[in-house]
Parts: sequence; C-alpha cells; structure tokens
Amino acid sequence: MFHQLLDTLEIDFITLVDIGARWGLDKRWQQLDDHLHKIAFEPDTEECQRLQSSKTNLSEIFPL
Repeated sequence: MFHQLLDTLEIDFITLVDIGARWGLDKRWQQLDDHLHKIAFEPDTEECQRLQSSKTNLSEIFPL
C-alpha cells in the first residue's frame, strides 16, 4: 500500500533518519528499501564503526 501511495504522489524516495542505529535498520523498513535514503546516527563509537564497516543497508551512518 505504501508503494502505491509513493507512486501516486510521484515520490521517488523518502529520507529515514534512525537515531540510535545499533544493529542496523529495523526489518520492518526492508519492504520499502527501494524508496528509502537511510541516514543513521549511533552514539556508541564501536557500534558505529562496526556499522560503517559492515554491509549494512544504511545509506549513511554517523557518530553522535
């Protein structure tokens, strides 16, 4: 249904911001992956580095 809404509104993508991105983006967003630009912020330095070096589905990840 969300895909239809985006198509109707002629929106190519939306930006999703995840504050506290430990373990990456929640699986519920995977169905919209082709319409999302995903930006994440993670305050834990080690977890942020892990996410940056892993093959995560996040577009960008930044430390806080």
